[in-house]
Amino acid sequence: MLLNDTKIEQFLIENYKQNPFVKVCNIQLEHVTCGDAILSMGVDDTYTNLYGAAHGGVLATLMDTAMGVVSASVGKRVVTLNLNINYINGIYFCDKATAYATVMHKGISTLVIEVVIKNAKAELVTSGTGTLFIVGSFDEIPESW
Repeated sequence: MLLNDTKIEQFLIENYKQNPFVKVCNIQLEHVTCGDAILSMGVDDTYTNLYGAAHGGVLATLMDTAMGVVSASVGKRVVTLNLNINYINGIYFCDKATAYATVMHKGISTLVIEVVIKNAKAELVTSGTGTLFIVGSFDEIPESW
């Protein structure tokens, strides 16, 4: 049974709330539409390096999770083949990292996703792209809605 727009967003929010690693990282799915998603996480001392900045791996995790969500928004189950990240500015303790993900290319077996992460002042922290391999589909979510 295909879901409508509002139910798709709620389905994805509930689905990602159940992901154990997303829980550990305290990543929140804020908004999703077909081909676009916004996720965020607070930068607390659990996720910082010796300089008080968010660890690059945490930002990569947020980016990778955003790519998975936006892939699901077009009905695709994926695994990451490649993740390219440019670390542009640091983001520090007590800030909020917000990831904006967009599908750039939807092929038969791969997706290319662009993600930018910004801080609470809307300053660019990272930019990147990922190539994802399609391993299946979400029967509940159409490719476009």
